[in-house]
Amino acid sequence: MKNRIHFCNQEHLCEIDGYVQLGMQEEALSVIRATFDKHEISEEEFHTCVFALLQSERLETWKNLVETAYRRLSKPVNDQVRSAMLNYHFSVGEAARAFEFFPRRPAKFFLDNDASVP
Repeated sequence: MKNRIHFCNQEHLCEIDGYVQLGMQEEALSVIRATFDKHEISEEEFHTCVFALLQSERLETWKNLVETAYRRLSKPVNDQVRSAMLNYHFSVGEAARAFEFFPRRPAKFFLDNDASVP
């Protein structure tokens, strides 16, 4: 299996987060669009962009860009990417599509090793 290293500019991700935190939605969306338009996108960039989009009001209009960017990611994708896609599809009312991103292996519940199950 060939590993590909993607360039991920941390400043770029901080810019998106900053715009979102300041309520500067149009600026954040502009940076998100530019990120999704890149030929190669990292999993971290994808995750940051989708979760920033989830705070916008026009999620459905981004569907093609989100799906296209997702297809450009190296496979298999990590849990953050699956979580982003799951949340995106639930947010646009596509529950059946969202369920495709649930892990196939049995879920591990958040229990301490010392905790007893009733």
